Amino acid sequence: MTNSILRIKYKLSEEDYLQFLLYATDQMPRTARKVLNGRIGVTVTFLILGWLMYSNNKEELFLPIYFWVMAVVSAFFYKKYFKWRYQKHFRKHVRETYQGRIGKEATLEIGEEEIITEDPTGEGKIKISEIEAVNETSEHFFLKMSNGMSIIIPKRSELNPSQVRDTLMARGLKIEDFHGWKW
Repeated sequence: MTNSILRIKYKLSEEDYLQFLLYATDQMPRTARKVLNGRIGVTVTFLILGWLMYSNNKEELFLPIYFWVMAVVSAFFYKKYFKWRYQKHFRKHVRETYQGRIGKEATLEIGEEEIITEDPTGEGKIKISEIEAVNETSEHFFLKMSNGMSIIIPKRSELNPSQVRDTLMARGLKIEDFHGWKW
């Protein structure tokens, strides 16, 4: 493996930013708890409403049955709904927050001791030692830094993913494999 400088030019799309936000959200333990709590809360609410409707008027069964059916539906489909809402929210967030960066050329240089980034907003230097994690999905590399920021490297066009992987590993960075991840 070579220890030369790797220079990458790429453009981040709206989908790149969206996939990063969804990935980062999916990796938080809090997200799984939110899904579970929401599923339980909505399901129990429908069950209670059905029971209240039934106990108030045992002859009219339409509303109790409706709420009980909704409880079953929410128990099975709440996670799908949750993911749809988050994706919709993050897509709007990306459009509002990153509009000046979407489609603009960025450059990333992986050197011996540091990574240099350059995009229309400016230039930055990050010490290799400040990179806490490198996560690889089927479409991206996500480099997480100790300050909580991340670098998104898309795997498309002229980019050679194995060259990026080898260069990062040559710098002593461990790459976590998330090829099977999808939102």
